[in-house]
Amino acid sequence: MSGKIVSSTTGASKSLAVEIERLKFDKRLIDLNVSRKRLSKEDLKKHLESLPDLADNVVRVDLENEGLN
Repeated sequence: MSGKIVSSTTGASKSLAVEIERLKFDKRLIDLNVSRKRLSKEDLKKHLESLPDLADNVVRVDLENEGLN
């Protein structure tokens, strides 16, 4: 195996290391990456602090009374 991933949608190949780095902060993999020391808690903290605050972009929906009639 060459360590390359070939995308079926674009046909482009990327190295496995690039894909692993891209998924470093993936919500589904954070715990695994921290436990396997691929990601330090300090790096995770810095990353989370660097994310923009998007709270003003939220649309709140009240489902408590929707469609109960």
